[in-house]
Amino acid sequence: MTASQVGSESTRSVRAKYLIGGDGAKSFIRRTLGIRYQGDGGAVRDFFGGKMFALYLRCPQFYEVVPFAPAWMNVAFNPERRAFMAAVDGKGEFAFHTQLKEGESEDDISDAQALKMFQTVVGYPVEGEILSRGTWTAGFALVAEKFQAGRIFLGGDAVHLFTPAGGLGYNTAMDDAVNLGWKLASVVKGNAPSFLLDTYELERRPVAVRNTGFARAFAESIGNYVPKPDIEADSDLGSDLRREAGAYLEAHGRSEFNIPGVTFGARYDHSPIILAEGEGRAPDLPEVYVPNAAPGG
Repeated sequence: MTASQVGSESTRSVRAKYLIGGDGAKSFIRRTLGIRYQGDGGAVRDFFGGKMFALYLRCPQFYEVVPFAPAWMNVAFNPERRAFMAAVDGKGEFAFHTQLKEGESEDDISDAQALKMFQTVVGYPVEGEILSRGTWTAGFALVAEKFQAGRIFLGGDAVHLFTPAGGLGYNTAMDDAVNLGWKLASVVKGNAPSFLLDTYELERRPVAVRNTGFARAFAESIGNYVPKPDIEADSDLGSDLRREAGAYLEAHGRSEFNIPGVTFGARYDHSPIILAEGEGRAPDLPEVYVPNAAPGG
């Protein structure tokens, strides 16, 4: 290792046997290697498909005015604004996300206007304190064409980018780390030949394609749902439409987060280090996991 002073900045050169790039969606390492993403680069939907505006805010009053039991995830649909919001501490801090409409720009939205967006979703002029704000883009289902270049490996968002439905981005990244971690440790310690590392991409890339596909389906389930015009009407029809929307959104929530099949059902039958038994496999469904002792799962 060598270090030198260049102007007012310090640069450091490091020599290593292996390099792992877990440097995010705009991965410098992936771009330097010329590795591209493949897949759906930005689906456009009425919701959950475009530029999202996020607020981290404090509003304990929310629990006082909303006539429902406290929930971790809140989803709101009305003619003015669609949003989803996760509870952060269960006391009054929330992560609020709404999609910017055509003509809306984050730079033109004051904090007062941002709070008004939140109030429009809640349906009541609640008092709130914005702690931070930002934007992100929904609609991605991307997987890098390669996870490895020689002794350089990539994982996490550097090789798969999700619309965060189902929380699959982080979970998939953790599985990348576990898969590469034990293999790299075995090779470095001399317990396995170096070609063991070639199975990392063979095993993990198909799972990334699978998981981004599941996440895209979850995003479409909520993003393409359009509330009917009279959903807020103070009438029997309005009540019926609200019950209908509630039933749909509850079913969506269960399908998005009750996903043991996604979490535990990925298999590596095609890997050269797996002695596959060739038996029939259960369907790969998000909500169903059937334990199986066959190698590769």
